[in-house]
Amino acid sequence: MADNNISGSESDKELKFFSEIVTDHRSVLWTIQNFSLCPTDVDEYLQSPEFTTRSSSITTWTVRVYPKGQTKCNSIGKVGLFLHRSFSETEVHHVRYKMCLKDVYGRDRYVVQSEQLFRGNGTSWGRASVIDRDLLLSPKRDELLPNDTLRVYCEITVGCIDGKASTEGTKRVNSLTTPPIACLDSLSSNFESLYESQRWCDFTLQTAERVFPVHKIILAARSTVFAAMFEHDMQEQHNDTALILDIESSILDDMLRYIYSGTVQMLTFKKALGLYASADKYNLDELKTKCKKFMIDQISVDNLCDVATTADLHSDLELKEAARGFFAKNASQILATNSWEELLVDRPHTASQLLEIIASGYTNKG
Repeated sequence: MADNNISGSESDKELKFFSEIVTDHRSVLWTIQNFSLCPTDVDEYLQSPEFTTRSSSITTWTVRVYPKGQTKCNSIGKVGLFLHRSFSETEVHHVRYKMCLKDVYGRDRYVVQSEQLFRGNGTSWGRASVIDRDLLLSPKRDELLPNDTLRVYCEITVGCIDGKASTEGTKRVNSLTTPPIACLDSLSSNFESLYESQRWCDFTLQTAERVFPVHKIILAARSTVFAAMFEHDMQEQHNDTALILDIESSILDDMLRYIYSGTVQMLTFKKALGLYASADKYNLDELKTKCKKFMIDQISVDNLCDVATTADLHSDLELKEAARGFFAKNASQILATNSWEELLVDRPHTASQLLEIIASGYTNKG
């Protein structure tokens, strides 16, 4: 009878599996001339020439720019930027990507970066709202669109698993080595994409002009005010809708984007004023601090009255001290502005507090 037993030396031999991430890296600079004249409508895109990567198989990619936004992402009037997988024989790719606009000095502007799994051909990842189209086309942003030429930069690292079995060599454990993941950037981008997609929403915020589908669990995790709204037996709980009539739609959109992604893009003084008040209302302390620092840095003769009013309305001592200090140095110019005349009528108490600084200064001098 044949002996089917395995000898001790053979049975002791350990079967080892090694997995390796096979990667390829590509970078592309795409120049689009006469960008403002591109004949596209909402939901239509410009597509770059194809470029390829080679990991386990050849894969073709393109970059897509949506010059006028997308209806499904509620981004009409925004410029969107996406990485698109055109074709590959490999089902799944793990991709780390970075896309941005290059300004006239070669600097990266409005960066979109993340790590995603591209499953199947025709998959796209990116951001639907990179920059307002009107802002991009305005003369103030000429460094982004010199001679009506837009430059889009994209770099990607593509990985897939190549598995091999071996019974040779010294003992090793089965391992899978992946490139380090930019967790926070990826998380921020993923959650902002969730907000833009409006998928799986279970609550609605409504202003006079617009409806915002949202996810209660995310709002509750970020804001104690929203958490209380959802936890207690309020009317909003039964209707799954909350009316918000004291915040402009654009400001609410920016606040929700911050709640989801932790970032604020293209902060202006007017936006900072609105976001500061909204952040104070919904206990978003980090956003409130960010807006306050921006206002203090941008304080001027023309907006001093707005800063002083905001400081009074929200009892913000730091902001109030910044306003008082600036007023003390620039009182003569501020008193000659239309905003000061409006402050005397609308907020006489705030105006009188500022005038006390002048009186105190004269007393000290005398």
